[in-house]
Amino acid sequence: MYKYVLVLVDIGKLGTKTFSYLIPNGMQGKIRVGQAILVPFGKNRKIKAYVVGFSNYLDAGIKAKYISEVSPEGSNIRNLITQKEELENSL
Repeated sequence: MYKYVLVLVDIGKLGTKTFSYLIPNGMQGKIRVGQAILVPFGKNRKIKAYVVGFSNYLDAGIKAKYISEVSPEGSNIRNLITQKEELENSL
């Protein structure tokens, strides 16, 4: 099992960035690449992020927070891309 999940988030003016979060014991094995999850960001904010990888290593000095929750089934980046393509094709 992995200790950290690597996620992709869109943080407005800063653009799209990747961050690492701790995986709680109860979520081990339930998270997949491409899946949407909610993560704490800043002091009192939770944002949607997409899983892009896993790791057991974190650079020294980085204090990772725990994932808040896993989004419902069907909520993943692949579905988002498909919806975007369908919308573009309908225009």
